[in-house]
Amino acid sequence: MKKKDITNAIKDWLIDGLTGTDISLPNVGDEYKAPYVELIFGSADRRATRVKGGPPQRETGIFTVNVHIAQSADGGEDSGNDTADIVADLFEAAQEIPFTGGLITIQKPPSIRAGVPTETDWFIPVIVSYAAAAR
Repeated sequence: MKKKDITNAIKDWLIDGLTGTDISLPNVGDEYKAPYVELIFGSADRRATRVKGGPPQRETGIFTVNVHIAQSADGGEDSGNDTADIVADLFEAAQEIPFTGGLITIQKPPSIRAGVPTETDWFIPVIVSYAAAAR
């Protein structure tokens, strides 16, 4: 079970899920243009399930998809929340995402956090909890 296989599977799932929308993914290959999302992998805990150790067999962790929207008359909050809902819908609780050597399972519904205005845009974090297990 390789970390890069887990992260690449999540990136691919996000890219495929946003295909056909006007949402770009600049840190996964697109140019920066609003609306866009950035995928950030947070902490993860890896464990071997064998008594004597061995390669990791399970990983639990979180990742964040920050939704960025250009400021508008409402500051961007409404359109940002709409986009955050689109992202959250890609990672429903119990959603399974295959990766080379295993399966990722989304642990609970994504948490859409309060938006934060910046000088140029509005961003809303979408927090996703997952577990990956080797096959």
